[in-house]
Amino acid sequence: MQKYRFLFLLLSLGFPVGFAQEDVGAPRLLSTGEPIDERFEDAVRKRYRGDVRGAIALYDTFLGENPRDVAVLVSLGAAYWELGELKTAEEWFKKAQVVVPRHIKASQFLGKLYYDTGRFREAKAEFERLLTFEKLVPDVKGSAHVNLGKIALVEGRYRDADEQFRAVADSDDNGDRATAEKGRMMGVRLRRTLLWERISTPHLSIVFSPGVSKAHNQAAREQWAKEREAAYVAMSKKLGVDMPGPVPMYVFADNVDAYSISNQEDVHSFRYSWWFVWTEWGRDAGHDLAHQLASRCRGSRPASQMLVEGLCCWLDTDSSDPHAQARGLVRAGKMRSLVDWHADQSYSLDEARAGAESFVAYLIERHGLESFLKSYVAYNLVRLNPEWKVQATGQYRWADALTEIFRAGIGRSLAEVEAEWLAFLRG
Repeated sequence: MQKYRFLFLLLSLGFPVGFAQEDVGAPRLLSTGEPIDERFEDAVRKRYRGDVRGAIALYDTFLGENPRDVAVLVSLGAAYWELGELKTAEEWFKKAQVVVPRHIKASQFLGKLYYDTGRFREAKAEFERLLTFEKLVPDVKGSAHVNLGKIALVEGRYRDADEQFRAVADSDDNGDRATAEKGRMMGVRLRRTLLWERISTPHLSIVFSPGVSKAHNQAAREQWAKEREAAYVAMSKKLGVDMPGPVPMYVFADNVDAYSISNQEDVHSFRYSWWFVWTEWGRDAGHDLAHQLASRCRGSRPASQMLVEGLCCWLDTDSSDPHAQARGLVRAGKMRSLVDWHADQSYSLDEARAGAESFVAYLIERHGLESFLKSYVAYNLVRLNPEWKVQATGQYRWADALTEIFRAGIGRSLAEVEAEWLAFLRG
């Protein structure tokens, strides 16, 4: 097994983003021309199809052959992360570090897991330790500095953040360099908020723009903060995910007010990997907070507006019927198919929200939250599987991919799930 170790690490560790362009069906060879163990190939295929449990079973057989194989230990950590079992993932990364204390991938993944779950003190320590390792390539250094810069921004250490982002300049990774530039700009903008009015709750650090403070008195701002804290607690309990506090929450009067700080045309469009919550005074009590919770749910935020927006609507629900608007679309013959929603990346969020809210609520009501979340976390794995892309045309076989996704959690094909949902709406 020793001779397979390095390539196995490249093929099988972490998330499928790194090998999404590979042809999964083609045989892979070592530099010596020898074929890779078919079990490694099978593990990769299983994870692509959302069958992470099946891949874990294979990894267990590898450990039976060599309990101290660090590549397998890290692979198990990554696989459990994909399942959303974050405590178990952490344990496997730490086991890898026992075998090789300065193992780069184990340290990278562990630091990122800490960051994604808001354990900033531990994340900071892990990334700083990683930077002491010998022979780090520029990309690894750059990634560590990016994450340290993000942590410094959340904690309001803007000078430290700027130093970390400047250190990314030597990275060969275009994405990290672009993120660092964005981080530096965010630091400049966030410095403008230092004198803005603030209210702290157990989970939120709420910052009001001057426009909000001018339009709403202290009592109104305190009531606003109380309602958002209550919404956070209710949604956190409903989903079973708790974020560390206080999470920075910046409140603006409207989109124009927000643009001056966030540089986003729509306050709702801000990327949630940075831990900041941008919201408008008049928005629903918990919707933007719901997006933060959805981002942290099982360690995964799928690249599906339908599933994410639907889950956020389910979390931030009120007493109204989540299916009312969708029933209207069905009666009017305007409900698009789930394949259309996913194939058309240009549709507006408002256009899709009625269908998303109803569809996700239906899945949770009918099959339970746990089953829905299994499909939710399987989405990115399956979506990145190149076998669903028709190479000749570049088109994506959404019907097949979505069937794999829903079978992973709901145990039903796309056609079955959609037909049952539409029959429910027709009543």
